[in-house]
Amino acid sequence: MPKGVPQLGRLGLGGMKNSGEVEMAELRVLKRSDGRRTLLKIAERSAMPFAAIGAAAGALVNAGPLEDTAKAESSRARKQ
Repeated sequence: MPKGVPQLGRLGLGGMKNSGEVEMAELRVLKRSDGRRTLLKIAERSAMPFAAIGAAAGALVNAGPLEDTAKAESSRARKQ
């Protein structure tokens, strides 16, 4: 298990209701999301299915700990 594992249960993620693969995908996305890596690269590096990584990213965006950079950039551009 990675060190410094966030408490995903507080956000309604990970934990007992999700399978181990779902929780691991969420952790991989959190660990590797730096604004430079694509979800495809994260999936390849993690050796996990792209669908699992994509679903994890969507759940993390909806829960709050991850920001959709494409939407954030679009919103910033409209404000200027």
